Amino acid sequence: MFRIGIIGSDNSHALAFAKLVNFPDEKTGSYFFPDCRVTGIFGQESTRTEEVASKGNIDFIAVKPEELMGKVDAVMVVFRHGDLHLKYALPFVEKGIPIWIDKVCSTTLKEPI
Repeated sequence: MFRIGIIGSDNSHALAFAKLVNFPDEKTGSYFFPDCRVTGIFGQESTRTEEVASKGNIDFIAVKPEELMGKVDAVMVVFRHGDLHLKYALPFVEKGIPIWIDKVCSTTLKEPI
């Protein structure tokens, strides 16, 4: 099983991706990604993170994003604000963990990329 972690729970995309991966299609009963599951999540807002974990069938809530290391095979960075993406993605990149970033890694031309 390929384990995916989500970093950022504030965006509606976090729950949408968890449902897409963790639940079978209502019509066919088949999973869209049968060999994958979202197994962990980190978010800055504990109430929202708990809600996404519960509704998205995610077992592990990380208090710090680095707690996902060793527990997931890849991460999706989906914060609502793009200026958070690079900060949270970089430690996983440095460890060679595949990442997918939902949108831009900066919000101004002055931010380093």
